[in-house]
Amino acid sequence: MRIAIEVTTPAQLHFWKNIIRNLEKKGHDILLILHQQKSTLSLAEELGMKYEIVGEHKKGLCGKILTSISIIFALKKKIENFKADICIGEICTIFAAWLLRKPSIIFEDDEVTWMQRFFYRPFVTTVITPHGFRADFGKKHVRMKGYKELAYLIPKYFSPDKSILRSLGFNKNEKFIILRWNTWDAIHDVGKTGFDKDFIVAAIEELEHYAKVLISSERELPQELQKYAVNIPFSKVHSLLNYASLLISDTQTMTTEAVVLGTPAVRSNSFVGPDDMSNFIELEKDYGLLFNFKQPKDAIRKAIELIQIPNLKRTWAKKREKLLSDKIDAAAFMTWFIENYPESSKIMKENPNYQDRFS
Repeated sequence: MRIAIEVTTPAQLHFWKNIIRNLEKKGHDILLILHQQKSTLSLAEELGMKYEIVGEHKKGLCGKILTSISIIFALKKKIENFKADICIGEICTIFAAWLLRKPSIIFEDDEVTWMQRFFYRPFVTTVITPHGFRADFGKKHVRMKGYKELAYLIPKYFSPDKSILRSLGFNKNEKFIILRWNTWDAIHDVGKTGFDKDFIVAAIEELEHYAKVLISSERELPQELQKYAVNIPFSKVHSLLNYASLLISDTQTMTTEAVVLGTPAVRSNSFVGPDDMSNFIELEKDYGLLFNFKQPKDAIRKAIELIQIPNLKRTWAKKREKLLSDKIDAAAFMTWFIENYPESSKIMKENPNYQDRFS
């Protein structure tokens, strides 16, 4: 089978990397298409993955819409030249596949991006989501008992690299907190907010009484915060996250990555509330691995409370074991689903519990 896969962010590349490797080992031909984004391209190089490049999304809503059109046609040409049997990835690939009359699959875990779903729903062939996803895609919908982060952070695929601690001058028992600061410039972030500079400065002043603080930021840090910046290879971020005592975040993927690794996480942004992503509601209410707050000051209060709890990581390790026992190997499931498509879609509709064999 010839499979075209579009990837736009480092998180998506992590999701697809093991699936791509599995499919290649089974003899399938993969065309990995990346957007012109520095962090994604750097990660692909670190992972030794072969890829081709399409255009770069511009900043601002209008710029993103206009560049999306050119990217769709660039993807169409690449997919057509590759003679793909199936197209997988993001929204632009869905439209390119539709123009070529090719089947398309998208993985969707973000309920709040309803506007994007409105546009791509009529054109996509199959949508795979976590099991608790609130929106319904009808006959196109396949619900997976897992999150995308379970395709690369379960013990089968991930072993933390202790050398990351030595490179930062930490010992294995030293407490440190990661502050994750998002850029908030994606299309689905319009009108939404997370941390601001004043909050970051105030948070560090309070948190440094209890542990060292590092900042993982997608934005250029102000000069006075540069000394807190995490400067490590993209492929080492999860090792750092694994050894962290706590994550405080205003973003989505890294928060889920933390709790899947057994690191306590406190999340705060304007998405938090009854209409928040189902993943975060489930991780908080059903597993107690995560705490969500709309107000950043409440997040800091909770973080200070958590960092003072003895054996905090040991407690979270037990909670993580419960989570992993309830979920499936997302990479193994996705590999099977793609390799056996469209028969796999029919199997899942007739027997959704078929996926349990990938536990």
